[in-house]
Amino acid sequence: MTMTNRDPSQTLPPEVILRGYSRATDQDIEAARQATGVEREWYDGYTRYPDVDRIKAAYSLGRLVKVFPTDLYRPITRFLNPVLHDRWPPFLSEGAYIALDSLAVMWRRQADVFGVGSEVRLSVTSLTRSVVYQDELIANGKLAVADSTHTAGGAFDIDLSGYYEVNGTNTPAVISLRTPEEQAPIRQAFNGRELGAAGMHPFIRPTSEFDPAVSLALVAAADAMAEEGLINRVVEFPGTNNSCLHIAANPNVFTGSR
Repeated sequence: MTMTNRDPSQTLPPEVILRGYSRATDQDIEAARQATGVEREWYDGYTRYPDVDRIKAAYSLGRLVKVFPTDLYRPITRFLNPVLHDRWPPFLSEGAYIALDSLAVMWRRQADVFGVGSEVRLSVTSLTRSVVYQDELIANGKLAVADSTHTAGGAFDIDLSGYYEVNGTNTPAVISLRTPEEQAPIRQAFNGRELGAAGMHPFIRPTSEFDPAVSLALVAAADAMAEEGLINRVVEFPGTNNSCLHIAANPNVFTGSR
């Protein structure tokens, strides 16, 4: 495989690169840097992936695992469309993949207690990132830090402000605290010719249908795993409509991360 440092972002619309539902302040970024300190120590000396080609090569060599939808979670659409995999590769280290599955199982147990229906799927919003992409996020003021565990394949994010519902073989529905109007610019960008995701987006259900028990169960499950030293967990943008749960697998527990 030929290795290059090409930057796929150069062909993407600015709505996808720069637009977000929340902007990070300096205080947000400093808090994230402190909260992820322990996980960055875990991954000190681990391989970082400089570009997408290296991520794909690692997958070809069996060093990364591809993340598919399951009965418990669903990666967001950009990870399910092969056209977009030069920008958003759908992979994790084996250890992080096991941590994701373990967290999802614990979430479902707690979700059952809270009465959350079996049709609900967690929304996985971020997987392995290249250093190029991480640097771009930092340069554009996103909530991102240098030497991120995402660039080692050891971290993933799950939406706390939205989730999917899957009923039979029908197109999934997304239920989010973000209104259709807030979501429209990014959805339109992905529907464009450059990104080729037309027809792949889930239906949007009213924000009034959002069940906070889905996220409460997830945070409870993550807290339990963090207390046992299995993961590091950080709630990003708490109390907003763009709240997200960042998870890093402890590679001393979940092996297969190098």
